[in-house]
Amino acid sequence: MATDEPIASSANSIEVDDHDDADSGVEDLSDLDTTTSLSSSILAYREENGRLYHKYKDGSRSSFPPQACLISEQLANPMVQIMFYPTTRQDPVFRRTKATMLIPPLKLERDRLDLQHHMSLMTLDNKLYESPLGSNVQRVLDIGTGTGIWAMDYADEHPEAHVLGNDLSPIQPRDVPPNLQFEVDDIEEPWTYSYKFDFIHGRMLTGSIRNWPRLMEQSFQNLNPGGWLELHDMKFPIGCDDETFSKDSALYEWNLNQIKAFDQMGRKLTLGDEYKDMMRDVGFTEIVEHVYKWPINGWPKDKKAKQLGLWQQTNFLDGLTGFTFATHTRILGWSKEEVEVFLAKVRKDINNKGIHAYLPIYVVYGRKPTEGKPAK
Repeated sequence: MATDEPIASSANSIEVDDHDDADSGVEDLSDLDTTTSLSSSILAYREENGRLYHKYKDGSRSSFPPQACLISEQLANPMVQIMFYPTTRQDPVFRRTKATMLIPPLKLERDRLDLQHHMSLMTLDNKLYESPLGSNVQRVLDIGTGTGIWAMDYADEHPEAHVLGNDLSPIQPRDVPPNLQFEVDDIEEPWTYSYKFDFIHGRMLTGSIRNWPRLMEQSFQNLNPGGWLELHDMKFPIGCDDETFSKDSALYEWNLNQIKAFDQMGRKLTLGDEYKDMMRDVGFTEIVEHVYKWPINGWPKDKKAKQLGLWQQTNFLDGLTGFTFATHTRILGWSKEEVEVFLAKVRKDINNKGIHAYLPIYVVYGRKPTEGKPAK
């Protein structure tokens, strides 16, 4: 039964694996070809849990919008300055703006975002959401849809619902379920939908949103009475339940630097535990908070936690260079050479199973009252 009191389920301390990984039944990605091992482990997980492996994952460029393929071909350098900026929802174009940012090559970033989806599925025991939606969900909005993989999975499982996914970047595939539509949009601009939704879902938006209370308010206003908002997000700082995460380590410094840089950009990384209060402030009820942990590598003993840790290790390392150069050179004033030396130390810490650190993951959902209530 839903409650207004926050629940910290699955957030207990994780037992450390003090023995060799050979008997764990989980592949150590550091000992194998990362791409091959990662692909096989994700495919095995999806097959085991009865989910489709969508056609666009076969590597065919034809299933992606031509703009995305064009951008992918242009990424000869490891990092480029680019920003997807739509002139209208129907006519996405690419322009250089003041909001340009460093991103990894497109395919690498798509794969990393999809990896986060599989990590979320495993975290929630193969569920796409935790809200008690019921059977009469007709319209669903996935804000910041990324590659669109969550929206595709939801549309596959609920052919009776119309699903809309939006994002600033038009990198979603064309080959999608018939009840799914993607649009290019900025969720921080006023929402102008002509209809309301029964379920609004958002995941891994931390660092992308400047005005969280406004996002909560717009979500509330665009839900039907009785509709649900559900958010999944990581929260900085990186956590640790023992003394293995030293304040003198490079990873600890990186962790604080990211918080500082995003604070200066007005996009805080530390707000996950405040989502429930923000929801309550705009009128949501029956609010539930669940807290989970993603280990930074394969240090846990538990098989599920170890697999999550190995996937997070890959997720972390694949995005590390882009995230770090963007924040440290542009915001914190570091030189390229300083960042490269620093990154070598951070990678060493991420691969160190003696550091029992993790990223806190918050899943928070709430309901718009059935009688309706104006947002504050």
